[in-house]
Amino acid sequence: MKEMFDSIYVFDFMVNDLKLVKNELLVYALIYTYSNYTASECFYGTQSDISDMLNISRQTANTAISNLIKKGYIEKKYTEGKGHRFYYVDAVQWEEN
Repeated sequence: MKEMFDSIYVFDFMVNDLKLVKNELLVYALIYTYSNYTASECFYGTQSDISDMLNISRQTANTAISNLIKKGYIEKKYTEGKGHRFYYVDAVQWEEN
């Protein structure tokens, strides 16, 4: 992780429109924050980075990521680097209907 934030942003659409709760909400908010407020325009890190930043287990992070992908709220791409598998994760931009 190159760039770290002291906080993440939870917006009302995440709760009211996407109906995210608990760990899915935290993971999405983290990814959304990095996707929209960094120069890289995506979250670049590992499941361990997500679990460490949110103080949740890797299994919990993996479950939340998988659920968000299934719902179409995030997209995940892989790259290899320094012996680790990193995730480029983009929060899919939510548009009001």
